Amino acid sequence: WSDDAIEFFIDMENDGRGRPVEYGMYPDDFQVIVNILETYVDDQGTETGGNDASWNLEEPFAVSLFGTANANTDTDAGFVAEGRVPWEALGYSGGPADDTVIGMMVTHEDQDDGTFFHEEWPPITAEIYPDASVWSDFRLSSAFAD
Repeated sequence: WSDDAIEFFIDMENDGRGRPVEYGMYPDDFQVIVNILETYVDDQGTETGGNDASWNLEEPFAVSLFGTANANTDTDAGFVAEGRVPWEALGYSGGPADDTVIGMMVTHEDQDDGTFFHEEWPPITAEIYPDASVWSDFRLSSAFAD
């Protein structure tokens, strides 16, 4: 996360169980960070609201750069990160039912010359990322969008 990266949080039960006393993720909550160097961090929440770093997605991510990695002498146009998160890794055998609503938050992190910039969906502050109660609803469907 100390490079340009994307980060996403998923609350599979969409129960928003976040921050009972302090920030927390629970067993149905997951976090993945993928940076421009194809390094990633993945965590699952615990019953006590902590992070379990032993949860391992074990899926590769591929990153395509449109510019350079960590060179402040040029102007970069961005990057694309691509990967997959199997439903089984999130506790679903065969995937969730149509119209299941999960909680989700996605952020883009940009590090330039020691300056950190981030944008989130939904718009929240970095201090409450692990708080599932502020993530947005995300409806899963087998139908294709127009």
